[in-house]
Amino acid sequence: MYPTLLRLPWIGGSWNLPTYSAALTAGLFVFCLVGWFGVRRQGGGVGSAAWYVLAVTVSMLVGARIAYGALRPDGFSKPWNELLILDFGHFYLLGGFLAAAAVGWPLSRALRLDPWRMLDALAPAAAAAMAIVRLGCYGAGCCFGKETTAPWAVQFPPGSLSHLYQLQYDLAILFTGPRPVHPTQLYLAATALVVLAAVLVLQRYVRRPGLIALWAALLWLSLRC
Repeated sequence: MYPTLLRLPWIGGSWNLPTYSAALTAGLFVFCLVGWFGVRRQGGGVGSAAWYVLAVTVSMLVGARIAYGALRPDGFSKPWNELLILDFGHFYLLGGFLAAAAVGWPLSRALRLDPWRMLDALAPAAAAAMAIVRLGCYGAGCCFGKETTAPWAVQFPPGSLSHLYQLQYDLAILFTGPRPVHPTQLYLAATALVVLAAVLVLQRYVRRPGLIALWAALLWLSLRC
């Protein structure tokens, strides 16, 4: 677990770069860059591709944050505007995808782009970005799995999120230390890489618009289950 990727001396203290924040930033950059090239490949112009990818990215972040607040009992206990602050955390991925689809579909029509081809164009970008972000989750210690005795289990250090979660149900862990859990973050990162590889292969053979994105979604859901 590496919650802090970089620590630099600063006036009166130090400047810290959280691992998850760095991974999310890198993931968004990769999504925008790969997505832009994908939209251009599907016939989008330089400007229209940039506006399309930017709008999809922003809507995805906003939708993921709102979904996170809506699905948690205390999600909307704070002022609503705090949910829209980009603090590099507190996102729900499915909400982001739904919001991106709600914005991207009519926008593609407005820009005279085929919405099905746009889904295909963004499929590899989404898979690559997801792999990067999940590695950030592993470094931060969030999104951990259930307790297990499997040989590949991960034991996060005392004070980690998994440790604090386990303490809620068994105070004895305070003395015995954190229990090993499934490295769910790595499972999801590997799944995203498999989807990415499959999409790159399908791009060579599939010509019907929308099928690549459909196969990517089905593969992701089947492997995640």
